[in-house]
Amino acid sequence: NLVTALNQKAAGVMVYQSAGSPGASASIRIRGNTSVSLGNSPLFVVDGVPIDNSEVGNGVGGVYQSNRAIDINPNDIASLTVLKGPAATVLYGIRAADGAMIVTTKKGQKGKPKVVFSTNFVSSQVNKLPEMNTLYSQGRPVGGVPTWRGPGDKEGFSWGPAIADLEFDQDQNNPLAPPARDFSPDGQYLYDNNGFLVPEGQGNGQPAQAYANNDNFFVNGRSTDNNLSISGGNDVINYYVSTGYLYQQGVVPKSDWQRISVLGKVSADLTDNLNLGFQANYINSGGMRIQRGSNISGVMLGLMRNTPTFDIANGYTDGREAADDESVYVLPDGTQRSYRNGVYDSPFWTVNRNPFEDNVNRVIGNLSLTYEVLPWLTISYKLGLDTYGDSRIYSMDINSADVPEGQVVMRNITN
Repeated sequence: NLVTALNQKAAGVMVYQSAGSPGASASIRIRGNTSVSLGNSPLFVVDGVPIDNSEVGNGVGGVYQSNRAIDINPNDIASLTVLKGPAATVLYGIRAADGAMIVTTKKGQKGKPKVVFSTNFVSSQVNKLPEMNTLYSQGRPVGGVPTWRGPGDKEGFSWGPAIADLEFDQDQNNPLAPPARDFSPDGQYLYDNNGFLVPEGQGNGQPAQAYANNDNFFVNGRSTDNNLSISGGNDVINYYVSTGYLYQQGVVPKSDWQRISVLGKVSADLTDNLNLGFQANYINSGGMRIQRGSNISGVMLGLMRNTPTFDIANGYTDGREAADDESVYVLPDGTQRSYRNGVYDSPFWTVNRNPFEDNVNRVIGNLSLTYEVLPWLTISYKLGLDTYGDSRIYSMDINSADVPEGQVVMRNITN
């Protein structure tokens, strides 16, 4: 993100990253906030053309959206200037009341064609999580006695017996077995391949365990960024053409974001005094965004509240493999397999059954004429364009916690 690249690069410029999710927005402030009710972001100007850097749809629930300056490929940038206070307002009016970020992209130079290729690879992982309970099982005191109560009871607490005092059993005839609804027709306990839990000495002898649910859900994120440019020129004309492809996979399974950028620039001296310039930048961006925040379908709520005695990955130790197996998050009757039987969405249900996809197509360009009247006097005219369409499709499958009856939302944003 062009905005995050500015962090700690200039005095008085503060950058705030909303999340580590692929494509998540970042906000920027120059000398802090100046208004309570209005926007506080600086104006972005690319090669003399003001561009949109808004973000639409970010809130306390839902998914993380992008700020639109994320569409600019940082590999195409030659220089960036921060304008503060009156200097910005004089040049760009009230829109630059909170400052301006003046971006100049690369251009061709006189000489033989120059070809540049670059590639980057980044691996990321979760390195900080809240400390989790690993001592006590799902359940609560019943008659003053800590008692295991399983997912079929929709139990929300982990105030049951110590896990070290429990063991597994698969025998449906055990007097302590859950109701018949929690078993498949062939007698298999639906919520755990190892079976249900009973006090030590009353089961099959296999000790209960605290599952490593965080380790079995989060994955290593990967990012690749490839860029190719060709530039050159002579005494009359210069050119710069580039293409870039960025692809990110997040630490949450199935989350990703990509940006494809193509930029073309040409500048020609029509006469000794008259120059014509043209450039166009096409960007396609978007990806799969994951539910989060104040949202019972958000991955963190279903993950962090998950009891240690419920194996969220159903036997898998790799989050990507678990996300690809429907039996991890769906019971045979089509309802959710989760620690509270669908009160909160399983994170694996969310990443598969509650998708949010966006697809942005954007064009930024300009046409310029520059006439040198005298060595110290130049007249210039520039016509610029910044337009995009943002197509979003968001759905909640039937039996999702937030919308049990299911829904599909389609939203098209043009600017």
